[in-house]
Amino acid sequence: MARSKVADFVDYSGDEDEWQEKNIRGLVRTKSVEDTLAPLIVQVTTLVQHGARRERTHKVTRLAQAVDKAVEQFIEEGKKIAQENITIQNEMLKACHNVASAGGVMHDAAFSFASDPQSTECRAAMVQASRSLLVTITRLLIIADVADVHRLLSATSRVQSRLPGLSEVGSVGELVEKLKVVGPDIANLLHLAEHRQRDLKNRRCSEELASARATIVKTSKMLLTSTKVYLEHPNVATAQLNRKFVLDQMCEAVAVISRVADGEQQPDEPQADGGQLADDIETFATMLEEPLSSQQLQHTARQRMEVIVSAAATLASSEYTRDPQQDQITTECNAVRVQFNKLLQLCSSGQAGSQAATEKVHLIQRGLKQLKKEMCKGVCDHVSDIFLDVTSPAVMLVDAAEKGDSAMLEQAVEFFTNHTEQMNKVVQLCSSTSSDKEATKLLHSVSKQFHSLTPQLVNAAKTVVATRGSHRKGGKKAVTTAQTNLMMFRDAWQETAALLTDAIDNTTSMHEFLAVSEFHVKEDMAGCLEAVRLRDHQMLDQHANLVRGRCMRLLRVVQCGMVDRSHRCTAEQLENVNVVVMELRNKALANFSMATDGVYNKLMRLHDPSQADFQAVEASVLNMRDAIIDLRRTVAANVPSEEIEGDEELEELLKPPRPASPADYDELSLSTSSLFTRTLKPSISNPGNHDDAQQRMAQLPADQQAELAKASDDLNLEQSRLEDEMSKWGDSCYHDDVIVLAKEMCLLMMDMSDFTRGGGPLKSTMDIIWAAQEIARAGNQLDELTREIAQQCPHEGCRKDLQAYLQRVKLCSHQLKITSAVKADLTSSVRETVESANALITSAKNLMQAVALTVKAAYVACSAIQRAGGTVPLPVMQWRMDTPKKKQLVRTLSTQNSATTLDKRTPTSPLQVLSEFHPEPQRRSRTHS
Repeated sequence: MARSKVADFVDYSGDEDEWQEKNIRGLVRTKSVEDTLAPLIVQVTTLVQHGARRERTHKVTRLAQAVDKAVEQFIEEGKKIAQENITIQNEMLKACHNVASAGGVMHDAAFSFASDPQSTECRAAMVQASRSLLVTITRLLIIADVADVHRLLSATSRVQSRLPGLSEVGSVGELVEKLKVVGPDIANLLHLAEHRQRDLKNRRCSEELASARATIVKTSKMLLTSTKVYLEHPNVATAQLNRKFVLDQMCEAVAVISRVADGEQQPDEPQADGGQLADDIETFATMLEEPLSSQQLQHTARQRMEVIVSAAATLASSEYTRDPQQDQITTECNAVRVQFNKLLQLCSSGQAGSQAATEKVHLIQRGLKQLKKEMCKGVCDHVSDIFLDVTSPAVMLVDAAEKGDSAMLEQAVEFFTNHTEQMNKVVQLCSSTSSDKEATKLLHSVSKQFHSLTPQLVNAAKTVVATRGSHRKGGKKAVTTAQTNLMMFRDAWQETAALLTDAIDNTTSMHEFLAVSEFHVKEDMAGCLEAVRLRDHQMLDQHANLVRGRCMRLLRVVQCGMVDRSHRCTAEQLENVNVVVMELRNKALANFSMATDGVYNKLMRLHDPSQADFQAVEASVLNMRDAIIDLRRTVAANVPSEEIEGDEELEELLKPPRPASPADYDELSLSTSSLFTRTLKPSISNPGNHDDAQQRMAQLPADQQAELAKASDDLNLEQSRLEDEMSKWGDSCYHDDVIVLAKEMCLLMMDMSDFTRGGGPLKSTMDIIWAAQEIARAGNQLDELTREIAQQCPHEGCRKDLQAYLQRVKLCSHQLKITSAVKADLTSSVRETVESANALITSAKNLMQAVALTVKAAYVACSAIQRAGGTVPLPVMQWRMDTPKKKQLVRTLSTQNSATTLDKRTPTSPLQVLSEFHPEPQRRSRTHS
């Protein structure tokens, strides 16, 4: 804090009143005393420092008159205060007399100086008189301040004398009467304490008063309800604990106000400083700057390093630390340990102060800085998970208590207690890694309140259950009182939990929290996409709620963080961040909620979402990802430059964004996109060094091309049969994973056929291998989906058929993959090239046949499951046949053997009947799957 004008003026090297003046300076504890003295100091200073020219004499006279008038006002106000406060009347009147005497001396010295401004003796006399005047006026103001202190102490004494009586009341009526008496005293105490809090110069004393006032306000609300519950149910132990807690908290808060008003300061608690791990890292880094020339120094340095590494390992092994962050912490720990061992080797060989040792020290210090950053991110992992929703456990506890179920209450208590213990552990982690002492002290203060309220909320809930049966005796009133008491404790706990969350955010870096939250949101969005693929509405609802909760949490952190930086940022910078925040909340997050809610509602009603619904979810996920990245970039670009200086991650974030690439979309594991569209992967060989395999296929001799054309015709025939099979199901192919995978495999196999004829999108032998791998992947997915159907099929024949076809698909997929890897090299002779192409075509044809038979068998198995009253496993299979082509209503039979034909009708298998179903051909383009 900057030195005040009073302190600057009275700090001089005089001999006579030096002790008194310095004591007075220490007694000035309020801002009001300084503010009252400021105008007088300006007047006296101007008078003393006035120029010595004769023409300014009249100005000196006016200044002297102004000082005389101010002195008279101080004396008049002092006498009024003396009349109103008998306890300080004598001291105040004596101070007024001293001010009058000093004022008279000042008046004579000022006018003597005005008559002879060039006189050194007159100037020295006026300086001495002005100092004496300011000292006496300061004494007067301090005594007046003591009057305020006496009023505050008197208010605390009245409240302290009446609080014990509240614990001795025997009825609700007596309680109400006593509260009517003590209520105005508490209100007066709060008013005086608020005024004192604002006036105190000492920040710590002001914070203590603020905390005590807040405690009194909270406990005043709970005092009536907790005491009423205890009076109605004195045998309920938890009710007694609630009342005792409230009274103890109020008495302690009043005692704090009395202590601060009396000028006493509480000694610092050992844990208030916090930041133990941060201090250890800083101390170790500083210690390395001196040469480790002795064995003792080396041993001490190793011990400090092991303490740091041990703490980092404990954090990395925590259940809430993500695997990537755990790997980063472990890597940095190993790097620091390796460099430190090399440093010790140099020091042991007598090279403690060498250039090589200095380089190792710099590497270790850089590694410690990075290790601390990674550990802070690990702490943010915990904060992001534990403090995502702090109110739900309390809500569950209250709901269980209101239902009156003891077993449910015990489960809710266990869950609530475990969650609060996790919150306390996060508090310890944050205070250990934070370097901000003030934020850490605030965190410990709020954590102490939170820790004391937690068991009382549990007691209030148990009281509700214990008194639930009392309505049979005393009506519904007793239960209502207990529930009201529970609501009071719940509100107090939730308010303290919100303060604890803000205190946690003050100890963590906003940029590191945003980076960690971005990773967590991406995890949850990937879970949403997986839930959509599996048609699992519960999984979708869970992950969508996590995404919404995390986004609202990070938006609050950004807004609070920018408010804290408002004095260091321009209005334009704050507005830039606010625009991006609103963009994320009102557009990206709103569109994501709308898309996921639409799919969730359809899945809840057992309706199959459309392709547009799934595409809307995917688009909203990508928009969310881009919006969060844009938020991080905007925040980093609009905060003070010293925050990002030296941070490689933030500096990389601020670089111009590169164009989007397909790899960006793989980051979120967008597995559902392969269910609806197939985007052909471009050639994976070097674009500048394409092999000419496709060109060589087009340049084969005519007889060889004819041979390949015949093989391709057979493949085209199988493709037509498979497409006919797919077209039976109309638009249901967009909702059935089996149909989608079959069509995807068909298109890939036709691309391979086009390649053998010198056309198509596949350009190189590496593209052939890639296509075969994609076919094998789709075949494995088809095997997983339909094997679940086979396991539930009640018809043994259908089940065996489907399992046999699945085995055939698996075998043909593997055969095609091997063939593509072995035969795709078309750089040999023409004869071998043709043989390789024929082998690929034959493998693809066999796989097409197996896929077509598998689709038929899957439909038959699903029908058997539905007839038996079973349910088809997820993902939901909905087989909706398309309208078949028109046929004759009356079939003309040949006269010959017509009767014999009718007599020889035999039952046909379902697969045969299905194979005779031929709708109108509906060819679809390859780009539409």
